[in-house]
Amino acid sequence: MSKVSIEENGANNLYIALGFLKWFETDKSEKARYAPLILIPVELVRKVRDHSYVVHTREEESQINITLLELLRQDYGIEVGGLDPIPMDDHGVDVSLIFATIRQAIMSKRSWDIENFRNWTV
Repeated sequence: MSKVSIEENGANNLYIALGFLKWFETDKSEKARYAPLILIPVELVRKVRDHSYVVHTREEESQINITLLELLRQDYGIEVGGLDPIPMDDHGVDVSLIFATIRQAIMSKRSWDIENFRNWTV
């Protein structure tokens, strides 16, 4: 499906997400919502020999979930600055700085937090 999307309209729709914002629609909501924070464009490449797949990063820039940032701004009055352009360090995307910036912006929201893979089980 991702390959078809790229071929038909030039848009990649396959990403690996780093970190999720755990948020609630209202202060009384009990159901947590999750939205990805950092999106890394990838592609699945099929290995014919052993019928397996390999994930490769694409030659495109990683990005912040700008749809989420706009939701935070419009619906909750939360402005998250300092993420355009995406912060980089010597190793690539500065994930720690991005998470810290978003944590700072949401600190007034009860129960909102950044979830990362250390907290998830599969």
